[in-house]
Formats: sequence, C-alpha cells, structure tokens
Amino acid sequence: MLFRSMSDRIAVFNDGKIQQLAKPADLYERPDNAFVAQFIGENNRLSGKVTAVNGTECSVEVAGNAVKSLKVNISGQGDISTLSIRPEQVQLSPPPGALRADMLI
Repeated sequence: MLFRSMSDRIAVFNDGKIQQLAKPADLYERPDNAFVAQFIGENNRLSGKVTAVNGTECSVEVAGNAVKSLKVNISGQGDISTLSIRPEQVQLSPPPGALRADMLI
C-alpha cells in the first residue's frame, strides 16, 4: 500500500475528529476502531461475543466458532465486538481430518 511508504505518521479523520494518529503500519495492523480499519484497507467484519481476554488478545465467539483476535476497545468477557479481518491475515486451524477436498474430473 502506497500510504505505508509516504509518511512517518498519518492522521485519520472522521467528521473533523481525529480517529487515530499513528505510524502507517499501526493504522493497518492495529486500528483503534472499525472506521479506521475500513478506511485504511480491505477487511471483512464479523460480529461476535468476547468469551475470554488474555493480555493483548481475546477470543470471540462468531456463529458458534472461536476466533482469536487482538484486544482492541474491549473491556472484558461478555462484550459484543466487531472483528475486522484482513484477508491476508486469515489462518485456518481445523482439527485433523476436518477438511476434505473432492475433485471431479
């Protein structure tokens, strides 16, 4: 992304208010809120409920599945949260044998 190489720090504004002032990598990898995440790059949003908090990480239940995430604007277990997921950061960890690929030729 071009913006990552243009400046030492970038301010993201919404309606004249600074949403976040940070280094380009921090804006992209650790946005302070959903507006900054959406403004800076492509992402998908998932809503869920925080089931555990451990230091700088949390676990969020989304459609019955546990998703590990960075803790951003979370006060504790039970909070409703919106996850902003960058496509290039997705890692699947299914149990052995859970995924199957069939190919028809």
